[in-house]
Amino acid sequence: MAMQMERRRFWMGHVARFHASGLTRRQYWDRHCLAPATLDYWRRRARMEPAPAFVPVQARAGSVAVVAATAASVLRLRLGEVDLTLPADVDPTWLASLLRASRWFMAVAPVDLRCGMDRLLTMVQSAFGRDAFDGSAYVFRNRSGTRIKMLLGDATGVWLCVRRLQSGSFVWPRENDELCELSAEQFEWLCAGVDWRRLSVPKTLAKML
Repeated sequence: MAMQMERRRFWMGHVARFHASGLTRRQYWDRHCLAPATLDYWRRRARMEPAPAFVPVQARAGSVAVVAATAASVLRLRLGEVDLTLPADVDPTWLASLLRASRWFMAVAPVDLRCGMDRLLTMVQSAFGRDAFDGSAYVFRNRSGTRIKMLLGDATGVWLCVRRLQSGSFVWPRENDELCELSAEQFEWLCAGVDWRRLSVPKTLAKML
């Protein structure tokens, strides 16, 4: 049973990465040395399985609060208007920190958003000369400005999030620098498709070699 579960996790992981990669089936097979028939089988399995149920959560910076820790070893956590029930031994400070960035940076030049987590981490470290795991968030856009990816790394792991507007494009700076720093409020305006530059003049960082 354990081997079957491990096999399922392995192939379902590849199915998810294939759909997120933007590669053709043959390109993905060749890159990862996979058997085409087996990958196609697990793709069919994935389509047949019921989709997971998601609860919409909207949380502004600083909106995470501990509601109660009961004697039944249950921790109730409130994110905006949503209450979550978790084991009481979860550290709420650590959990809240996962949902916030210490600083926000925009990569001014567009990137290929088919890039995954590892390539974007390398870009932050090599091209921008910054520590990719210091708790800062880095936002990248595609050439048309209709999609963004946010990368946030810390000592325990990495978040990679994607956002697309229903219409229009994201407002982006035109500075010659490689990075532009935002406030948390400016980032919220950016995600909403609003011109965040009206809040204040953003900080620009000198080009780093």
